[in-house]
Amino acid sequence: MQLGCDLQTLTDSLSGALGDVKFMFLTRRNILRRQVSNLRCIYKDVSHTKNLENVNFDKVRMDSESMRDWSYDYTKRHAQLADFLEASHARQEAVRQFAAARGELHLEYEDFEKNPLSGAERIFDFLEVPRIQAKSPLLKTGDRPLSDLIENYDEVSRSLKDTRWESMLE
Repeated sequence: MQLGCDLQTLTDSLSGALGDVKFMFLTRRNILRRQVSNLRCIYKDVSHTKNLENVNFDKVRMDSESMRDWSYDYTKRHAQLADFLEASHARQEAVRQFAAARGELHLEYEDFEKNPLSGAERIFDFLEVPRIQAKSPLLKTGDRPLSDLIENYDEVSRSLKDTRWESMLE
């Protein structure tokens, strides 16, 4: 298995190594916010916390160096943010179709965020385990407006103006 392999190769490899396994895929409709979260995690060491007092809320810069999909082929860079979002969207659609075809569980972050109990119930049912009350002691660190998280927000906003990705700035 190697970085950048397709989903079929990845899951076949894992299934062969792990035996009878089930896969859950978590994607995010707002790919721009996902990338900001990735950058904050990589460069600011921020993903979640139990105490917001210790969080580094410095903004991240979105440029061609940062427009790499760290979850797939991190060597591929995109010169334009819209191109990056298009490639990321295509990969997410492949995940969605792949999960549906295999009967795997696909969750979207925004749905889980809106109704965590429903998301947890779907996971318990998929895994065929008893339902328990799910709660987390962790707090979100990226729920601020993107303008508060992106250093060059105006530049990013201009680059997405009149594209299908402009709505992700909201």
